[in-house]
Amino acid sequence: MSSGFRKILMGLLGAVALAYVFTLGVADASAGYRGFTDRHMTHYIRSSRRTITIDHGLGGHVQGTVRNLVHIIDRRKRVVINGPCQSACTLFLSLGAKHVCITRRAELWFHQATYRTGRKSKYWTGAMMKLYPRKIRRYLKRRGGLRRKWIVLKGKRLRRLFPHTC
Repeated sequence: MSSGFRKILMGLLGAVALAYVFTLGVADASAGYRGFTDRHMTHYIRSSRRTITIDHGLGGHVQGTVRNLVHIIDRRKRVVINGPCQSACTLFLSLGAKHVCITRRAELWFHQATYRTGRKSKYWTGAMMKLYPRKIRRYLKRRGGLRRKWIVLKGKRLRRLFPHTC
């Protein structure tokens, strides 16, 4: 993983934290599970010394997910997507084949970024799109881009777009 990519993630984390505090007036101080920081995302995630397995990633806040990405890079962990991976969970794809693989059970559920109030965020939706691998971005754009309605990617189509299987 290049230091340039890590800098982008760290910059995004800082921007997310500032936007989160200023738009909502509060910061999420939830404690993490084995280094993870987003309590909504960790319900169905197993972690070992070298591998993080996502059996059902419920998504969560972009801020927590970016923190998790940095955590994974720093600790040279591998992510196995082994079931539904929804919302912000899909940002794990940005780590690339070196750090992420998918099983036959993997499903990716995409949608636009929103604030807790339900108001959509064009800025953060765009930031998320920039982090996805090129083939995934193209697929999402052909489907109309990220929006409120879920775009589900699984099976053969997923393996064609992200062929890094476990």
